Amino acid sequence: RLYENERSIAADLTGLTDLTRALQDVSDPEVLFSRLMDNIYNLSEVDVMGFLLYDESRRLFYGQNPFYGLPPNVVDWCRIAVFPGSEAEGILTGGELIHSEHPGDDSRLEAIGLQPVAQAAALREMLLIPLSSAGRLFGYLQAANPRSSSGFDQAAIRRLEQIAAQVSPIIAINRPMTAR
Repeated sequence: RLYENERSIAADLTGLTDLTRALQDVSDPEVLFSRLMDNIYNLSEVDVMGFLLYDESRRLFYGQNPFYGLPPNVVDWCRIAVFPGSEAEGILTGGELIHSEHPGDDSRLEAIGLQPVAQAAALREMLLIPLSSAGRLFGYLQAANPRSSSGFDQAAIRRLEQIAAQVSPIIAINRPMTAR
């Protein structure tokens, strides 16, 4: 078990190194997000994965294509207004990891407007891993429907948190300033 654990950690580190290399010299945000998703998805064991970004100036929470496991029109549909003082604003600015074992019935997802998407996409289990830079949350890495029958274990959660930490500064610098 120890050997298998060490091998898994080495594979994760190699994957993160490959991710960094893949993002060198990318100035087009569309190409950046495409490369990010290609590499991150290959490091994960989920069926649904993508970025949900928060444009604080427009108070808009939205899905960023490409998004693995969801059609582009569903991602484009995911545009949620965030009102000052709302529960959604509190959740989005709180910057906490959200682990939902029943996304279609989760009140936190309802508050931030993701429950209809979770229901329509038949999401079984979901993680929202915060993306932040300089102490400010600007979105989440969403991972859902783990391929393992046991769901998201601590090792999978830790791996996704490492990935989110690695890509957060890259996205913060290169993300579109406003949603389409």
